[in-house]
Amino acid sequence: RAARREPLAGRADARERPRDRHEGARARPGQPGDHEAPEGDYNSAYLVAPQTAPSRYDKRHLVPFGEYVPLANVFAWVGRVARNAGDFQAADELVLLPWRGERIGMAICYEIAYPDETAALTQQGATLLATITNDAWYGDTAAPWQHLAAARFRAAENRRVVLRAAITGVSAMIGPDGSVRSQLGVFDEGTLRVIAFGRRDLTLYARAPWLPIALAAGFTLFGIIASSLERRRSPQ
Repeated sequence: RAARREPLAGRADARERPRDRHEGARARPGQPGDHEAPEGDYNSAYLVAPQTAPSRYDKRHLVPFGEYVPLANVFAWVGRVARNAGDFQAADELVLLPWRGERIGMAICYEIAYPDETAALTQQGATLLATITNDAWYGDTAAPWQHLAAARFRAAENRRVVLRAAITGVSAMIGPDGSVRSQLGVFDEGTLRVIAFGRRDLTLYARAPWLPIALAAGFTLFGIIASSLERRRSPQ
């Protein structure tokens, strides 16, 4: 259930340069039916800013049994079991939101938890990262903070500022080193006004997010083989 209180989501006003005093952009969380394209419904985020044409990002990684029902076209009974699930379409195109010389890489909800998908945003040219989410059903538990922790990892891995707006918290500005520079906690009301600088360099992790997994698997395999050889050489 959604929380009874309805606090404001924190808003991060990112400026390209401190001397540029224009109003910040605002990313609006998508809701069911928010956008309908010929192909179907999408969970979308819109960027709306003064003197800037509106732009839209459609969610690529949907929540199974929440935003869609896996194999519903194959097994009809699956759709009957998950009757309250949405029927959204996953976007097949990665879109960055342009604003004042920056290119914002967007992640909706738990998309920020996937390192490779966030790295794809920076590979595409994202200079800032942003994520919007509704964590209301978690309530005042450890879950919203765990979700925030995932965003902190993505910031450090890609060396990008992450602007996070959550309907019930935690909203925050996360520095490119993964540190939280400013935040609104769970059920805190307010507005975050921050100055954020975009970056265009690519970290090794952003270039090859698969590398740590490959190295870990390689070292594990090496350890298993070395241990097996050592046991064979040891006298019985």
